[in-house]
Amino acid sequence: MKGEKIVKRWKFSSKVIWLVFYILLFIFVLLHFILSLFGLAFTPLLWNKWLFLLATLIFCNLWFNFLKNREFRWFHLVWAILSVFPSLFAGFFVFFHFSIIGSENSVPINMDYVTNDSEVILRKGFLLGEYDEHHDLVNPYIMKTKVNRVRYID
Repeated sequence: MKGEKIVKRWKFSSKVIWLVFYILLFIFVLLHFILSLFGLAFTPLLWNKWLFLLATLIFCNLWFNFLKNREFRWFHLVWAILSVFPSLFAGFFVFFHFSIIGSENSVPINMDYVTNDSEVILRKGFLLGEYDEHHDLVNPYIMKTKVNRVRYID
């Protein structure tokens, strides 16, 4: 009787924990779109961490749900370890895609960025079409979306 209550409480609390994490990530996106109404955006420092947390959260949530509904066997652990590589590849592909597309994108996920005193420099493009976008910093975590200048790299 007591064990059943603990299991029910754990199932409820684990669902609430996952829901809270997803809601926090969604609130971050909503704040970004509210900031974009004023011509501002979060810096790549925050967006890169957001993307990593989202990918990790989805990966862990799927595996916890899978293992919760089945009895544990050793090959489940092997498949969990082997599934890390395709998920890392998919995450890197998304990260790389955001890094090379043009500035029409309002989400500044970027692999190659530099924060100077008063500006953020985002390197966009790929191979022959590389260029730098210079954005003003409002504070260390928020930048202006308007591109000050673009410097093409030959």
